[in-house]
Amino acid sequence: MKNTIFTKRFFLNVALPPLVVFLINEFFFVTGLYAKLWWGDEVLHFAGGIVIAWAVVYFKNITHTVEPKWLRILSIVGITMIAATVWEWHEFLRDTFVYHRHLLQPSEMDTMKDLFNGMLGATTIALLKRTM
Repeated sequence: MKNTIFTKRFFLNVALPPLVVFLINEFFFVTGLYAKLWWGDEVLHFAGGIVIAWAVVYFKNITHTVEPKWLRILSIVGITMIAATVWEWHEFLRDTFVYHRHLLQPSEMDTMKDLFNGMLGATTIALLKRTM
């Protein structure tokens, strides 16, 4: 039997949750729900932080990473914030080159709220996993 991380458990813990958040995001965007539900963007960025942080925790657990608790929390949040930043780049590039107007990123304030909500989701997971 091959020793691989790409198993059903990997799919359920790492690949599927971000895909679900992404698909819900696309559904909200295409149907115009973001315009109707002011809280949708905040909730999805919070959820995005949770699912990316969960994936980081999963990788740390399967690689048996040993580190002080403060470093574990910092690395979970930090890696998630890198992913959140890449997502914001995605929104910017999509607005710039696909839509040619600011639909996904209407302002700097929106970007900062998105990053904060992602960080809040990541911090939630990091602190919960610390106590478990």
